Amino acid sequence: RVLLAEKESAFDQLDLLHRSIIESVDTGILTVDLQGYIKSFNRAAEEITGLSHSEVINGKIGDFSQGFYDMLNRVKDKEGQGSDRSRLEVTVSDKILGCSASPLMDGGEKKIGNILIFQNLTDIKEMERQAEKNKRLALIGEMAAGLAHEMRNPLASIGGPIQMLSRDLNLSGTDKKLMRIILRGKAQLESFMRDFLLLARPGQVSHENVNIKAVIDDVLESVRYVPDWHEDIEIISNSCDQTSVYGSRTEIRQIIWNLIVNAVQSMPDGGRLRIETGPAGVEYLEIQISDTGCGIKKENRTKVSEPFFTTREKGTGLGLAIVNRIVESHRGTFLIESEEGKGTTCRVLLPRGK
Repeated sequence: RVLLAEKESAFDQLDLLHRSIIESVDTGILTVDLQGYIKSFNRAAEEITGLSHSEVINGKIGDFSQGFYDMLNRVKDKEGQGSDRSRLEVTVSDKILGCSASPLMDGGEKKIGNILIFQNLTDIKEMERQAEKNKRLALIGEMAAGLAHEMRNPLASIGGPIQMLSRDLNLSGTDKKLMRIILRGKAQLESFMRDFLLLARPGQVSHENVNIKAVIDDVLESVRYVPDWHEDIEIISNSCDQTSVYGSRTEIRQIIWNLIVNAVQSMPDGGRLRIETGPAGVEYLEIQISDTGCGIKKENRTKVSEPFFTTREKGTGLGLAIVNRIVESHRGTFLIESEEGKGTTCRVLLPRGK
């Protein structure tokens, strides 16, 4: 009896140690039986997936995650092929998980289920995406120097004579229409080159205290003359008392101009444009620009700030990329919230004035 009691105590301590190890690691551990029912779900698994132990235990794995279910099927497909472990990236609760699965054996080397071990890779994937984006921007910067030299000088030499001819020649009919097409194309090229160089080769700018309310009022006055403006657009502008930020007046105006023009272009039949400012903590001022336009498709929300991505026929895809670059250079934050068919809200956080 004494020996049995000692063995039972040792077993309980070993079991407690194993449970403590499983619950203490920061890696998610999940086990299922041969029928696919979840039999264990450690603390890290709860934190990573957002699912509770009581919610998933003894439930079918396919009812909680298609990614985990596909992982198990991959393990089954590889059985008997000399590979007892399979790795895959799966998405669970909008998180990207690096998952490893292998058969679970009992003491007699008989398979009694499967074990899945996973970690949250969402932040790592975001860092990789950001690094790839920076790499593309660096490449654009290298291209800009040669492109500017090759295009700006010929464009300027063409543009001057065209402007003179349009004033001096008495054109009519088809000739007048063709001249308008030429002038419009020249203006589009000049606008593209200006935006391209602003994105790729930001100049040295001086920072100062900038009155955001004054900049917003100036942009709202100017935006009424853009071709996409619609008289049925209602403008609502609300500013807090403290509207000073520290940065480049020219670049901050470019941020507000691009976002407001984008909002106007998303409402070709009219709608509501709302511009608001307010404190965001002690150090930042938030500028919020909302519209009731077409919104952004879910699959495009992570791409809209990338250079040259556009859904508009005549768009260059540089507007939001420029906004993102300027905000980053001001050590601020740029966020987009959108729902297709209901509108978009852009939030810009910039350091307050000194």
